[in-house]
Amino acid sequence: MKGITPVIAIVLLLMITIAMVGFAFVWFQGMWRTTSETTGSQITAQQEAMMKTIVIDNVACTTGKIYVRNTGSKEIAASEMSVYVGGTLSTCSITPNPLTPGALGTCSHPTFPIVSGTAVKATSPGSVDTTTC
Repeated sequence: MKGITPVIAIVLLLMITIAMVGFAFVWFQGMWRTTSETTGSQITAQQEAMMKTIVIDNVACTTGKIYVRNTGSKEIAASEMSVYVGGTLSTCSITPNPLTPGALGTCSHPTFPIVSGTAVKATSPGSVDTTTC
C-alpha cells in the first residue's frame, strides 16, 4: 500500500493547481471585461464632448449681448454651456436652446454695459473661448 500514497498526493496537487489556475483565469477575465467596458464608455463620452464646441462670435459691450456659435457637429443644450463676464458666472440663458450645429446663440448679460477691457469667456463640453470687451 506504500505505492498508492504518492499517486494520491500527485493527483491532489494536480487538482489544486488546476483549481487555482481556473480561479485566476476567471478573475483576470472579469477584470479585463470591466476595464474594457469602462475604457470604452469613457472614450465615447470624450468623443461626444469633442463634438460640442463653441466660439464667441461677437460681444456687444453696450447692450450686454454675447453671441456664441456652435462649431461642433452635435446639438448643445443651454445647460451644457456657461458664460463668464469678468470671471463671474453670468446668469444669462443662451437662446435658442438647444444650439444646433452652426447656429448662433444669444446670451443677454443682465448688467450692461459691459466695461471695456472685461474678459468674456464661454465654455462648452468640448471647448473654451475667451475674448475681451
